[in-house]
Amino acid sequence: MSQQYEDGCMFKFVAKAIKYYLLGVFGFTVACWLAGIVGVLPLINPFMPVFGEWIFRILALILCLMATAAVVESVRQ
Repeated sequence: MSQQYEDGCMFKFVAKAIKYYLLGVFGFTVACWLAGIVGVLPLINPFMPVFGEWIFRILALILCLMATAAVVESVRQ
């Protein structure tokens, strides 16, 4: 008989983190696109370097969490 595989809580957390990360990046992209159409892009330009820096830091954190979740789940099995 085969065992039923159940996702761990860390794997679920990482999946939610990826989902909200991608939703946030998509939302900011749409906001910048709409700001360009409306003509208020100069108001958003000062935030671009800060946003770019934070986006890569959060991405690195999520990648570390993914690696940790993979190790924890493989050890658990």
